[in-house]
Amino acid sequence: MTKTGDKIVFGWKHYMPAQKDMWKQCFPDDEDEFVEFYFREVYSRNNTLVYLKGKEPVAALQMIPFTLNSNGKTYTASYLSGVMTRPDSRRKGYISKLILRSLKIMSRRGCAYSILMPQELWLFDFYKQFGFKTCEDVESNTVLNITDKYLWIVQDDFLGITDTTWTGMIKRIDDNAPEVNAMQINIISKKHI
Repeated sequence: MTKTGDKIVFGWKHYMPAQKDMWKQCFPDDEDEFVEFYFREVYSRNNTLVYLKGKEPVAALQMIPFTLNSNGKTYTASYLSGVMTRPDSRRKGYISKLILRSLKIMSRRGCAYSILMPQELWLFDFYKQFGFKTCEDVESNTVLNITDKYLWIVQDDFLGITDTTWTGMIKRIDDNAPEVNAMQINIISKKHI
């Protein structure tokens, strides 16, 4: 539940300038070229949640759809990206409300899992309160094959690498999906697509 006058909305285009500004404040190491690319190529209104304080965006996140392959089966999943709060609006529970709402939306959309990759060590503990588990053992049968435009362009053009494995966090949304305790994420370069 949000406070009176506060609301959570999808990421309509007119909120994009405020979100770009928030992104630059929250992720200052990201180059302008990357931010422009992200909001041009990755950003999707229907996959973005914005927390409004009055009419002003103060927090946001994206739910990027992808597939997860585990033991020969494919599952719909969502990657939480760009989880951010304006510096002057932190520690007020806005991101917690957005994460809880995003998990409900992902469940309604039939997502079996949600993943994220915390950018700082303290965030691992923060995300655990929402049921996310750390995936530490990459020697598993669970492989997330990411071939969407966002991630393969990011890894080639911005990170300067061709293949990698990341350790992140995962939350099972669908109780019928198998529990995943480990995950290997393969980012497939442009030349393999």
